[in-house]
Amino acid sequence: MNWVKRIVFLMLMLVLLVLAGALFITWKYEDDLKAFALESLREVVTTDVQFNEDVKLSLWQDFPLVAVELSDIRIQDSFKTDTVLNVEKAFVQFDALRLIRNDFRIEGIRVTNGFLRLRRTENDEWNYRVWKSPEKKDQNTEVDFSIEILTLENIHLDYDDRAVDLNIQFLSEKSKLKGRFQDENTRLGLSLNGFMEKLTTIGDDRIVELPLSLTGILNINSDEKIYTIETGNAVLAGNEMVLNGEWKKVDVGTDMQLKIHAGNIEPAVLLPHIWPQMPPNIKNLNLQGRSDIILTMNGPFTLNSGPKLDATIRMRNGGITFQNTDVSDLNFEGKLFMKDIKQSRAMQIQFDSFRLNTPTGKVSGSGKLTNLNEPFLELKSTGKSRLEELVTVANISDEITASGGISWDIDFRGPLGKDFNTTVNELKKMNWSGSVSLVDAALQFNAGIPQLSSFNANIAMNMGKTSITQCSGKIGHLEFDGSMDVARLKQIMTEPTAAVELTGNIHIKNLDVEKLPSEWQFESETTTEKRSRPISIQAQTKFDKIVYRDFTANSVTGSIDMKNNRVDISGLQLKALGGSINATVSYFPNKLGYMLNLEGDLRDIDMKRTLAEWNDFGQESIRSENLKGRASATLQAQIQLDKEQQLIMEQLSVESDVEVSGGELVNFEPLLAMSRFIDIDELNRVKFDTLRNQLSIRDNKLYIPRMSISSNILNVDVFGEHGFNQEMDYHVNLLLNDIIRRKAKKRRTFDGHEIIDERGKTRLFLWIRGTPDDIKVGFDKREVRKKIKDDLKKEGQTIKKLFQDEFSGNSTSDEVQDQNIQFELEDDGLGNKPENQPSLKQEPTQEKPKKKKKKQGLFSTEPEEQETEGSFEIEFEP
Repeated sequence: MNWVKRIVFLMLMLVLLVLAGALFITWKYEDDLKAFALESLREVVTTDVQFNEDVKLSLWQDFPLVAVELSDIRIQDSFKTDTVLNVEKAFVQFDALRLIRNDFRIEGIRVTNGFLRLRRTENDEWNYRVWKSPEKKDQNTEVDFSIEILTLENIHLDYDDRAVDLNIQFLSEKSKLKGRFQDENTRLGLSLNGFMEKLTTIGDDRIVELPLSLTGILNINSDEKIYTIETGNAVLAGNEMVLNGEWKKVDVGTDMQLKIHAGNIEPAVLLPHIWPQMPPNIKNLNLQGRSDIILTMNGPFTLNSGPKLDATIRMRNGGITFQNTDVSDLNFEGKLFMKDIKQSRAMQIQFDSFRLNTPTGKVSGSGKLTNLNEPFLELKSTGKSRLEELVTVANISDEITASGGISWDIDFRGPLGKDFNTTVNELKKMNWSGSVSLVDAALQFNAGIPQLSSFNANIAMNMGKTSITQCSGKIGHLEFDGSMDVARLKQIMTEPTAAVELTGNIHIKNLDVEKLPSEWQFESETTTEKRSRPISIQAQTKFDKIVYRDFTANSVTGSIDMKNNRVDISGLQLKALGGSINATVSYFPNKLGYMLNLEGDLRDIDMKRTLAEWNDFGQESIRSENLKGRASATLQAQIQLDKEQQLIMEQLSVESDVEVSGGELVNFEPLLAMSRFIDIDELNRVKFDTLRNQLSIRDNKLYIPRMSISSNILNVDVFGEHGFNQEMDYHVNLLLNDIIRRKAKKRRTFDGHEIIDERGKTRLFLWIRGTPDDIKVGFDKREVRKKIKDDLKKEGQTIKKLFQDEFSGNSTSDEVQDQNIQFELEDDGLGNKPENQPSLKQEPTQEKPKKKKKKQGLFSTEPEEQETEGSFEIEFEP
């Protein structure tokens, strides 16, 4: 323990010596030191100096230096208009050993609690030049104010340079400058510790509240006005960096050369300090991670402009939050460029390469981002993600909703919107090209277009056209596959009224026609809220099956042209109704609802099936159970539907050329009405070989032009009309001989058809009118007259002769006369047979009273006699 005692003893002796020396200096030099300090201030400072005359000598404040303590010091600036220095205390420091040698030299000055204002005017005049220059000093003075150390404690430094429009406010907690301050060319050691409270230029704060520590060497070349920082080490907001720089006076300001190398820094910590005007979009990015930065600033620092900034940045495992989407594992190497640091809006960030992860995807690529206040992005990227995420990032959820997988390789160029709030206007200015693949995607643009679901496709995007290949999916109830081109996709996404234009080749499995209007929101002309988005589709299509209520078509091909609410199908070919159909179809809204126009060529269709599947076309005249046979036809139809897609019979119009072969009429009411002439069993099922005619439907009626029907029962000429309210008006003429022979049961068959030799030419003209529940038959005088006029020149008395021969008993040898055959017409519709009803039977001829009637000319326009029901008359040429 002896060595401990010795150390303690030596320390006590040292303290005693120091105390003794201090007491000696105080006793011997106190007055001289006070006088020297005050004289130094008055001799060296050229402007007004004010301080408290109560000067103290301090032995311990700056030990081992002896200090003269001055208080309440105020020094006027060189312009004599303001204060350059105002501090609470100043300690003028002396070396005790030199004092003992009677060498009065100021070693340093320490000032506390105050401010120092440094000003430079636009004319390069400084306010701090308050010291006498060496050549102006009194040669006889012994004062030497060339201090070695300047210490600033709790001093606010206000540097205002009007020549370059730069203001720096720095709080020095404890800073030291070491060197000979009166030398024109000198090297100063720097040790700054404090806060960069504010850096302002062009009216904007560029740095705020930046914790700063800086050590290094400052070279001052006053002759050439060059200031250099060598081997500077700084800590900014806890981030370490190395720097060196040079400032040189030039005619228009200061030329600045600065290089900073910062490793492993946290940009999220540093950016708020060095960029106080950081836009909210950048702040909201929530930047994370660490980076290496090499930053340089080169160029003149003038009144209106600053040097350009170049920085190389490497980010590792960072992260951001962009449009409510978290981005992780952000790694990139790039450059930051600012043409003028006074104009931060000109900032440009170039990503030489980047890669990142999102919650649902991965992205890599390169790009460039400019003007961060109103960001504009150029990007080449490859990645995969979810459509929900992209819609959120693009901020277009009001225009489109989407889901599903997406992968891409695209080039993008366009604005992102102020504060990264992308609007429709920004989206309109965006351009992109490349390829995209969608997997099990769902897209809903807006009203007027059904949702697209289960969508898989490869998409090639160009400016004017988007090509979709190897696509499949479902739109509305339509399952489809094929390829398609979409014109101006960007407009579709950004403008609710922009036209949707599609072209391509599409295969559709099943189409239900009744579902189309509601899914595609077809609107009639009377709809108050019109569709806002025009739609145009031109496609070569193939349908496995088309269904319209009970109608089904298979193997359907054709070309669809859809514009707005109008659909035109040309080259339509399909298998249906047991045969084949070629047609052209148009469907469009009108004031009443919807119009369906059809021009078709039907081959070998099943008539029974046709009537059944089309619900007998809304009429009950000829139903599916009444007609059999195969038909071929050409037709033109205008089918008016109401707003509920129901047929409006009054507006139906059909013109057709029909040929029916191997036909059969079963329980057809108009034929059953002739049961007075032919056994009912025979009329229940009437077969005919071929029927040709031009049929029309209009005004709620079926119009049948004159035609001849050869059947197993009769050979008949018929024409007329049949209303859809079941009112019928048929005109029939047939050989009277046929009826008589059938009544006589004289028949013979050939190939299964009943054949009767026609010897006479007498024809019976009848009308058949009424409803199926009340059918009436009468003699058709009008048709008789027409027949007489037509045959007058050809047949003359032949008709009369043949008729008389038929009933005179002069029959041919191969005919057997049946005395009981008689021919009666229908009653009057009330169940009463007309009185004096004429009959055709073999009785003595009696003279009938002549009936007076008004004579009419052959082409008379007077009204004809009223046709009578329940009577039978035969007229022939007199």
